[in-house]
Parts: sequence; structure tokens; C-alpha cells
Amino acid sequence: MAMTDRSWIVFPDGEEVKSVRPGQRLGIRPMTIDFGPVRARVTLG
Repeated sequence: MAMTDRSWIVFPDGEEVKSVRPGQRLGIRPMTIDFGPVRARVTLG
């Protein structure tokens, strides 16, 4: 179930920038996620 109708842009550390569509799964690893009006940073540990 999609919580939004907008795609997110993710910047995984050491990888290419990716687009995540609504309802698409995303493996968690260190990255920055651009939700549109807000950016978040995922860290491990």
C-alpha cells in the first residue's frame, strides 16, 4: 500500500541516484532520501 503518490529520490552512499516509485520497496542502507519538501539521512548503528 502506497502512503504517497509521489516518487522519492534516494542517494545511497557509493551508488547511483535512484528513484523510488509509490509502493516500491527500498532496502535500508546509509543514504539520503529526498521526499520533496524534506530530506532525511539514514545511518546504521
